[in-house]
Parts: sequence; structure tokens; C-alpha cells
Amino acid sequence: MENQLNEMLFKDDLFQLLEGAVMVGYSINLNYSTMTILTNDYWKKIAKGIPHNSFLIATAINTDNLSATSEIDEEIILLRVTSEYELPNSDVWLEAKIDKFKNLQSSTNLNYDEFSQNEMQYSGLECRVLGTFFKSDNGSLKFGSDIENYYGTQILKVYKPSYRSLEKIINYGVGNNYENKEEIGELRFTSSNRLQSSDKRAKVYVDPNDFIARRTAMFGMTRTGKSNTVKTLIKAISKTAENRKMNISQIIYDINGEYANINVDDKTSIASDLKNAYIFSLNTKIRNKSNNVEVLQFNFFENLELAHEIIVSLMRYGNPSKSTDIESFFNMDISSYMEDNIEEGNRSLVNRAKWIRATYKYILYKILDDGIKERFQNPFSQSILNQLTKFEGNDNFNKLIDSKISYDQLGEILEAIHRHRDKLTTSSGNKVYKDDFETLLNIAVKKNSNGQSFLGYVHLKKLNPKAYHNRNSENYIAKICNMVKEGKTIVLDLSIGSEEMRNLISDKIARTIFNKNMEMYTEGKEPYYVIFFIEEAHNLIGRDMDLKDTWPRIAKEGAKYKIGLVYSTQEPSSINKNILANTENWFVTHLNNEDELRALSKFYDFADYKNSLLAAKDVGFSRVKTLSHNFVLPVQIKLYGSDN
Repeated sequence: MENQLNEMLFKDDLFQLLEGAVMVGYSINLNYSTMTILTNDYWKKIAKGIPHNSFLIATAINTDNLSATSEIDEEIILLRVTSEYELPNSDVWLEAKIDKFKNLQSSTNLNYDEFSQNEMQYSGLECRVLGTFFKSDNGSLKFGSDIENYYGTQILKVYKPSYRSLEKIINYGVGNNYENKEEIGELRFTSSNRLQSSDKRAKVYVDPNDFIARRTAMFGMTRTGKSNTVKTLIKAISKTAENRKMNISQIIYDINGEYANINVDDKTSIASDLKNAYIFSLNTKIRNKSNNVEVLQFNFFENLELAHEIIVSLMRYGNPSKSTDIESFFNMDISSYMEDNIEEGNRSLVNRAKWIRATYKYILYKILDDGIKERFQNPFSQSILNQLTKFEGNDNFNKLIDSKISYDQLGEILEAIHRHRDKLTTSSGNKVYKDDFETLLNIAVKKNSNGQSFLGYVHLKKLNPKAYHNRNSENYIAKICNMVKEGKTIVLDLSIGSEEMRNLISDKIARTIFNKNMEMYTEGKEPYYVIFFIEEAHNLIGRDMDLKDTWPRIAKEGAKYKIGLVYSTQEPSSINKNILANTENWFVTHLNNEDELRALSKFYDFADYKNSLLAAKDVGFSRVKTLSHNFVLPVQIKLYGSDN
């Protein structure tokens, strides 16, 4: 029989796995988890090499006469090459090699004698047993992730499968019908790919359904192809949703602007490539404004926390004043003065928080110039206004007790408070002019604690926060929630601004969607399908994060509420261990240290790829394990847009 099996017309799916296969050796030892095989240089040469981590198949099937194969032999064991195996006589032949080189008389006398050459060419390979292919009762192909039995006297031939056979083997769990499956790349075993590159490579498919209401990890160093993989995945899921007429919303937190804008590497943009995509951007100077692009603007008066984060972020990247009040403003925690964060029984803080919120809004009124005309309840008590009336020597402030006032009237009150700052007290005798109220008051009236003039709110106005404010804009969270219902792909371009501002915006959106889906679930309704894509995941679902926080809850409980999560980071060890343990899909590229590889090796069969992940830096060379795949696959992820 020829070393390479002919293109035989096998009658069933099991035998078809042997079509075009090349024999590379025999099994010399087998147990439930490993197989040792004997091979030689000739067989390896015919097979164009046996790469590390490549797949082999072993069987006792009589390939010369398939009909003569006994029923007990009708199975094929799937193997992965993990290491070399030292044959019992290897020391003898190593010694013979050394003696040969020591006794060379000339550089031309380098050939071994025929007997030695024949013996030296044999070598052993250690393989992991990945499972067994066999026939079901109705004759269809089945796969089990172990072996049922083995025999000491059974002769098993070992083959290197053809690319067609490999496609069936590696995509078995994904299914034979590729109508709703998507190609993500090709099988690639090693970084050095010279011998294999001339042959056709097996295509690797994924089932996009695996990522719906599931957790997916993207691990690897920067510039190793994680973003390309994410874009490929986003498009595959979008295509599946369209084919199945499902509303599946994908929300991409784009902290580098690489999904919202044309990428310099592949000259594509996921936002412009998908017809149902919509961009919300923090970049007020965004160039490609269109019907599906909107600057992320907010009503600052309705969201002081977000307003403060945006202004502070602009201060961080601008050139703010070094005055004491401006620096105090920079470090102020405005959220502590929001009604929801104050205990009802703390009357003193409740009142002071009203002054602070009103003064902050007055500063916004001065720096935003949006012509707001609304009137609001006077935040200051009768006691304070009575004192001002007395100190000012007129009845102007008594008229404003328990009444609605304008921002201009509030400004007059603030000016008066600053003038009498050293005398003014609350009804309980506490000083009014102190702490954060003192800071905001000084900025509002443009005078410091000593009464000296300074630019005050003008410093903040120069930062141009007005670009992010729109009093008439629709609530962006409500708008995004409506898009989720419609199954839109939403790209949040957060490439401009501070980490704090990005986190605040992303957390608000994620928390709102999570709570809405959870509410629908508890009411017996079908939640909306949502998939979040986040980068720098260690900042959101790190190992020390409270599992009650928004992102850890999404990662831990989201699947129940139809929420999927795709998270990227360079550090697998930095992710909360409970979340790692419940992650169904994995894409791993190059990692550069042993600690991260040890963390990764605890999951599935990634331990087999430890050395390869450390050494191979090829862009897009990923080790992939999805819910449908039965074992980890080494895949060269295709370049996004290459099939457009």
C-alpha cells in the first residue's frame, strides 16, 4: 500500500476522515490520555513534516480493504503532537553520532553506513489523546472527548490528515451545515510555516450563536490582532442576526477610536461597514458627521456628576489655573451631594447639598451660555436670608423666602453670602462659608476667600465644556436603550477624555441595560439580546473587583438575562477568577511572561500551547476555544475586510 492513501470513495463519514491522509508512523504505547508513536525521517518527509501541536489520527481500520475492517476497529483516535519521545536506544545512536564526527578524516566523509542511517532515522513523538471519532447507531459521525478502551496488542497506524479531513475534524462541533457559521481563519500550527504554506489549509469556522448570552475572552499583548478578531466577530454576529431575523444589539466601548474610525492597518471601519451601526462619540471635532454619527452631548444641568467628570477631564488635558479654589474644584466629589447618596436623617448635609448643587448649576449657567430661563426653588433657608437682609440693610432677600428664583437672582444671593462670609451662620450656629461650598462660591463670584478677585468660572469656561452640553438633547441612555430594542450595533467612541469620564459613561449605560433586562426577566418577559465589547477589562472585572459592581455582575449573571460579554486584556491573571471559570469562549495570542501562561494553563488544554504562546509573536496567530469546539485550535485569524 502507498504511504499516502488515494482519494478513495469512502462510504461513510468515519472513513472519509482517512481520505488523502498520509501515514507517519505506528502507535507504540497508548493509555487513556496519551499515545506514543514511532515515526521516521522518510514518513515525515513525505508528509511535509509533523509540526508541533499538529493533529494526527490513529486507527486500526484496514485501509487496504475497508469492508474487512471489524466493527471493534471502526474508530479513529484524534491526537495532538505535544512533544518528542526518547526511544529506548537513543543514547546508543547519539553516542554513534558523536563518534562519527570525532573520527571524520575529511569534510566529505559525512555519510552514515546504510544500517546506521536506517536506525537513526527513527524517532518518537508524544501525543495527547483528544478523543475518538466513531459511528452512531444510524451510521453518522460521532465524537467523544476520550477513548473508551485500548488493547496492548492492537496495531494502530498513525496518519497526518488531509486539509479536507482536518476541516471536518476541527469543525465537528460547529456542524456540517455552514449556512449560519462564519469563517474566522485557517488552521496554523507553528510560527515557522514554510513546509505547510504550500498546501491548502483547513478553514476554521465558528458558530456566532456561541457568543450570544455568553462570555468571551480576548487575551494577548498589544498589536497581536485582538481588535481584528473582535471586528471579525462583530460582523459574524451581525450577519447571523440578519439571517435569523433576530434583534441582537452589540455595544462596543471604543477607547482607542479604532472601531468608529477607519483603521490604518486594514483600511476598514466596523461602524461604516455595518448598515445598522450607530456611533456616539466624545470627539466634538469628529469629521464624518452623518445620520448615524452623533457627538455624545449631555444636559449638564440634569446630570451634575457627569458634568463634573467632563469638566475635570478637560482640566486634566488642558492648562488649568493653579489657584487653590480651582485645585479644590478638581478634587471635589460632587456625587456625595446627590440626593440618592445622602441619608435622609442627616438634615445638615441635606441642606448644604442643596446649596452646593444650586451653586454648581449657577457656575454651569455662567460657563455654558445656553440661555436657560428656568426658575427653581430657592435652596437657602429663611434663617440665612433673614441674616442677609439684616447685613445688607434692605428687604431684597426676604422677598425670596420660599419662592422660585432665576439664576440671576441666585447670583445676587451668592454675592451677598460671599460679602458676609465671616458672619453668616445656619440656624444651628454652624458656619455657612466652608468646605466645598466655599470653593464653589468663590468660583461663582470670582473672588477668593480673602476677597481678592480672580478669574473663577472663567477658567472653566476656557476649557470649552459647552461642546459636550446640549440642554435639548435626548437622554443618551434612553436613546441607546431604544436602539438596543431594535438590535442596533452601537459604537461608543470614548477615545477622547479621561479614564474616569469613560468609566462613568460606560457604567451608566451598562447598568441601565442590565437592570432593564433583569426587570424583564423577573416579570416573565423575554429580555433583549445584548453583547458588550470592552477593552482593558482588568479595570472593570479585575480579580479584586466587588462582584456586586456593574461589570462583574454582567460577567457573572448576564447570560441569564440574555447579555453577552466580550472582554479584552493583556493579563489573564488580572481577571476575577470566578469570571474566568465561567468564560465559554477564548481567543489567545502572544503572551510574554510565565505568570500569565500559568494562569491560562489552568483552563481547557491551553497548557499544550504554553511554549508556542510565549515564543510566537505573529499577528493574528491565535489559540481558539469556543463553546462548540471540543478542544483548543491554533488559528491564523483572517484579516478583517479581506473577504469584502
